[in-house]
Amino acid sequence: MRRMRRCRPTCGAATRHASAARWLRKPGAAPVRMRLASRSTSRARMFGWRLWALDITTDPGVPTVAAPAENPQDGHFSIGFGSRPDGRIAAQRALSEVDQLLDIEAEVPYPRDRHKLPATGLPYPANGVRCTTRSTWQPVDAASLPAALAHCVGRSVAAGVDGLVVDKTRPDIGLSVVQVIAPGLRHFGPRFGARRLYPVPVDIGWCTRPRSEAELNPARPFP
Repeated sequence: MRRMRRCRPTCGAATRHASAARWLRKPGAAPVRMRLASRSTSRARMFGWRLWALDITTDPGVPTVAAPAENPQDGHFSIGFGSRPDGRIAAQRALSEVDQLLDIEAEVPYPRDRHKLPATGLPYPANGVRCTTRSTWQPVDAASLPAALAHCVGRSVAAGVDGLVVDKTRPDIGLSVVQVIAPGLRHFGPRFGARRLYPVPVDIGWCTRPRSEAELNPARPFP
């Protein structure tokens, strides 16, 4: 239980960092080829939406997946994110989130300011990159979870990110509450002074040179 308390907020921080780094750098990532049984796939496709999964894992090493869904009739868009030490669970989490956020009656397409994007600016699978498959990510179970978390923490430290785990559990409530603080990881809000926002995409092979602030994605991922 204590391990899971640390796992979920750690993965939440990794999700925000990866989604910011990928979106602001301009969308498009390696497609995930996996058989993912999830209600979110059937729900999105039930309404005729296209659905796919993208591998947006960054240098902390926590498998992170974005699951965009698009209505081909009117261009309405939705997207979910997921991050877990087991990449297959990360993909399922992303599909579950896009299921929760799917709004088939939205009057304004997502993202709200998509007029700032070129036609290729939305998060479609990138061309010419190796697909992520089942063999890319090792399965993680309860026995191997501590080692998987230690591996991710070690990669984060090697990348210059020291995480702090704060136990905020209150005995009068009876629920375990943990906050993970990772100074240096990016948030998906419009905060462009973060040091890691520019070199990390180059270091992990997303692009060949750092992008300037003027070259970042002008549309915000969330309102």
